[in-house]
Amino acid sequence: MINLKINRPQFDTASQKYNVSLFNDKNNVKINIFISKVAAQEILLAEDNIEFEDSNIYQILSQVLIAYEIKIDKIEIIFKNNKYCALVEFSNFENNFFSNIVSISNALVLSARYSIPIVICESFSNELVPEKDKVIDEDLNVKNKINKKTKLKRLRIELEEAINSEEYEVAALIRDKISELSMKID
Repeated sequence: MINLKINRPQFDTASQKYNVSLFNDKNNVKINIFISKVAAQEILLAEDNIEFEDSNIYQILSQVLIAYEIKIDKIEIIFKNNKYCALVEFSNFENNFFSNIVSISNALVLSARYSIPIVICESFSNELVPEKDKVIDEDLNVKNKINKKTKLKRLRIELEEAINSEEYEVAALIRDKISELSMKID
């Protein structure tokens, strides 16, 4: 796993959106994420520990985490159902583990508010295309072009996940995409 640090949101004049960079200098990983103005404001305020208009949901979350002795163990960027999202893993004092999928924007706010690094698995970071193209847009779809071999690897991982979670109809669709893409590569 590679821990990623968050740069403060910056306004990108070219896209007219706010840009947040996740980076790890040691592993030479950098991912640019375009987010909404509201998400950028929430991240800035959360980093500075300032309450904001919708912060009552985070106050409630904080109270629940404390009351039930739950901690956030990890926030990991994943690619699921053809979009980027984040898997948030929790545990409690009895070592019960559970997780939830959240949007990238929410993951960034959680990371900033609770000082939890965002992680990405090393093999996943290797699948991302060269540095200048590592961009995730606010709508969580990949904005860049991922080469066909990388897409094929990702599809095989998704196929394995679908089979493990017994989603056989989804697995069949993914298998068909793999076959189609394999023919294009050859």
